[in-house]
Formats: sequence, C-alpha cells, structure tokens
Amino acid sequence: MIFLAEKKNESESIKAQVKHYNLNLFSIFAAFFGLSTFYTVESQFLNSYIIKVLNESAYLVAFMVSFSALGGLIFFILAGAISDGLPNNKWGRRRPFALGGILAGIFMALIPFQTNYFMVFFIDVILLSIFGNMANAARKATIPDIYPIETRGSVNGWMSLAELIGGAIILGVSFLALALFPVTETQVGNQIVYSDAEPLHLITLISAGAMTSISCFIFYLSLREPKIDYEPIHWTIAIKNTFSVKELKQNKAFMKFMLITMFVHISKYTFEPYLMTFVMSSQIDTLQVGLLLICYGGGMAISFRIFGLLLDKNPRKKITLIAVLFMGVGFSLVGIFANLANLGPLEITMSCIGILLGFFGYNGLIISQYTWAQDLFPIEGRGKYSGIYNIVFTVSQIPGAFLGAWLFESYGIQYVFLGAGIIVILFGQLYRLADETYKKTETNQKEES
Repeated sequence: MIFLAEKKNESESIKAQVKHYNLNLFSIFAAFFGLSTFYTVESQFLNSYIIKVLNESAYLVAFMVSFSALGGLIFFILAGAISDGLPNNKWGRRRPFALGGILAGIFMALIPFQTNYFMVFFIDVILLSIFGNMANAARKATIPDIYPIETRGSVNGWMSLAELIGGAIILGVSFLALALFPVTETQVGNQIVYSDAEPLHLITLISAGAMTSISCFIFYLSLREPKIDYEPIHWTIAIKNTFSVKELKQNKAFMKFMLITMFVHISKYTFEPYLMTFVMSSQIDTLQVGLLLICYGGGMAISFRIFGLLLDKNPRKKITLIAVLFMGVGFSLVGIFANLANLGPLEITMSCIGILLGFFGYNGLIISQYTWAQDLFPIEGRGKYSGIYNIVFTVSQIPGAFLGAWLFESYGIQYVFLGAGIIVILFGQLYRLADETYKKTETNQKEES
C-alpha cells in the first residue's frame, strides 16, 4: 500500500510538472508573439510615421533611431538587473515586469494621435524604451530560469515560431490597411510629400499596441516561476560590477561567445534591411514573388522544430556550425543566381533553393545562439546578462548596414546575400573557439545506442 501511495504521489507530481511546463510554454510564447509585433512596428512604422504623416526629414528619423537604440540598451540591462535582485515572493521576480509590456502597448497606440515630432520622440526613446524593455528582460530571462539545459533548444525553437507569427500577422494587417487606404505621393520641388498616410499608421500602430498589451497581460497572468535557492544581488551592486575586471574574468566564456556572435551578426544586417525590397522588386512577377515568399516562410517554419530538437540532444557547437553552413551556402546561391533582371527557370529554381536553405540556417542559427547564450548566463544575473547580450545586435548593425549599402549600390541587391553568406561562413568558424556548454547526457546516449 505504501508503494502504491508513493507511485500515486510520483504520478501526480509528474502531471503537475507537465502542466506547469505547458502553461509556462504558452505564457512565454504569448510574450514573444506580442513583443514581436511591438518591435516589428517600432522599428518600421514609427519611422514611416515621422516621414509620411508628420512629413519630417529622414535625418530626424535617424536621430530618433540612434537615441532609441541607446535607450533600449540601457533600460534592458537596468530592468534585467532589478529583476535579478528581487527575492522570492508571491508576485514572482519576472512577472511584475510583464506589466511594462502592457504599458508599452498602450503608449504605442497613442502615437498616431500625435502631431508633434518631439512627442513621438519622447514616447519612443523614453516610454517605449523603459516599458518595452521591462517585458523584454522578463521574457528572455524566464527561459533559463524555468527550463533545464536539455530542453532549452526546443523552447527557443517555439519562441522563434512565436516571433515569426507575430511579425507576419502585424505585417499582414499593415498590407491590408495599405490596400484599403493607399498612401499618395506628390513631388513638391525636390521633396516628396505624402498624404492620406494616417489611416495606415492608425490601424497598424493601434493593432500592434493592442496585441502587445494583451499578450503581456496573458504572460503576467499565466507565468509560474520557480523559487530561487541563492541570495539575489541588489541591482545597484550588479550594475556597478557589470564591467569590473573580476566579473569579466568570472564570465569570460560568455564574453568570448558574445564577441564571436557580434562578428557573425554583421551578416544579418548586411542583407536584412533589403529583404522586402528584394522580394517585392518590380523586376519580378507575382508568381516569382510568391515562390520566394513560400521558400522564405518554409525555411523559417521548418527550422524551428528541427533545430530545437537537435539542440536538446547535441552539443551547441555542432548544431551552431551546421546552421552556419546552411545559411552560408543558401545565401551564396541567392547571391550568385538571383539576377532580378534575368530570372530564367534555372535562376528562379536556384534562388528558391537558396532562400529555403539560407533561411532554414538563418533561423536555426538564431535559435542556436540564444540557447547557447542562455547556458552561459550566470544564474544570479540572467536578466542583466540578457541585456548585455543585446549589445550584439546594436554594435553589429553599424558595419553590417554600411557593408550592405556598399554591396547594394556598387553591384546590385542580390549581392547583399552573397556578402552575408561569405561573412557567416568565415566568422561562423570562430564558434569552434567558444566554450561548449552541453554534453550528451547518459539518457541521450542510451537512447541512441
């Protein structure tokens, strides 16, 4: 009878763990979905609002974008450090920061009612940077907090799918709004003046704000955090120690990985600003556009599950190098064959194969990088180090954007993919120098044998 009671308790415990696992997966999926819509719109439509609705100069856009990037970097690290410093309590350590995402969505929805550039600047650089990065820090830190190392690959794979769906839905909303309310352009001297752009931005910004707020509210309600068994570090001390020599030495494996990833990510910003320009080019017909988009979506969608499962059972280094190879080969094929002025049967076939393989590897690389980085976050500073890792994206934008612009202007749009392919293959080999974090467990070895 005692044996049966113990088995029953064990079975109930396993059921409870599975329930929490699935609930947390749904919770974090909602956060990644909502914040994907948020950042897709924040990075694109806030800029076009200034140009097409307020009819202001692109230089003012660049000014706002620069300060927004700086604000995001600062507030992400700060929010993460404050979250790390919270003790065990009934509200949790990450959950309260989800409330920031609710406010960020509300403030985004207020932007299309602004008629002054400086109000948009204030909302984006201050309010969205503060509250958006509160939710950003919470969603990034919860994965290593909750999930053990042998399941993080799959979890990050699901989160990449959430981001893909979120970005696709909000872009779909914007395309529908544009079809219903076309934007007109008028040449006035040397300047293009836009009119009738208000409905497009009103629909897109309010939709993104609503999806962000609702998703972060779901995240707040449904997240179930584990208790910590260590003494948290107060955020003021954590910030003070961030770049101390002692802390850098303690976390040199993470710093080395981050530096390598910074070089690899130059490839991302070489092609990414021109992706939609390439796919939607007037030089290719509707059927060809459809084929390219199907291959792009297919590569991204297939990779989330395959790379997630591979990372659960294999060393990070091995899977990351496989992703590097797929991305490098695929993008190189696009660069060689995708001459938009002359897309014959061979060229369109090889371009589609290149897009499929390239974005399969590209998304797999992102999943691998996040999983590997999370392994290297120190347990008492996961929120802060999620913010520090964000430096990868801000720093690599500068050389990547200039390189992509040079390739585009000097040789043509297809060569931004060739440049990205070459860079990722060359710099991707540096991952061989990074510290491995995941060895095959005995369970995995037995299953394979």
